[in-house]
Amino acid sequence: MYGLLVAVTVLMSVTLVVLIVGVALYVRRITQAVRSLDATLADMRREIVPLAGDARCVLQNADGLISSARNAVESAGRVAGAIERVVEGKTIADAAGRVASASRSTLVSIVEGVKEALRAFKAAKVEPREPSEQEDKGEQ
Repeated sequence: MYGLLVAVTVLMSVTLVVLIVGVALYVRRITQAVRSLDATLADMRREIVPLAGDARCVLQNADGLISSARNAVESAGRVAGAIERVVEGKTIADAAGRVASASRSTLVSIVEGVKEALRAFKAAKVEPREPSEQEDKGEQ
């Protein structure tokens, strides 16, 4: 029986040693994985920080471009409005010029007509009038 006890103790010791070696190998692999993960994260951190800075600059530039585009569109709107007002003013001025020209020509025509009428009246007063047939019959 003493031999059996020794055999069980040896078997238990070997099992314990194998278990400890297995756990040690497992811990070593986990440690390697953690170191590899740490190195990967450090690499990512080194690459992400400049990338984030570049992205921030791009967003700021995009914001500036959007602001510039907005200002350009507003400026173009103001210019278009000014051009529209100028065109409308020119149209109004052209229409007023046409009306004034037409009024002037009409007024000139009226003045010429009045002058001719006055000449005709003056000429009629100077020339003696011949009695018409109706007037002759009326006097008899």
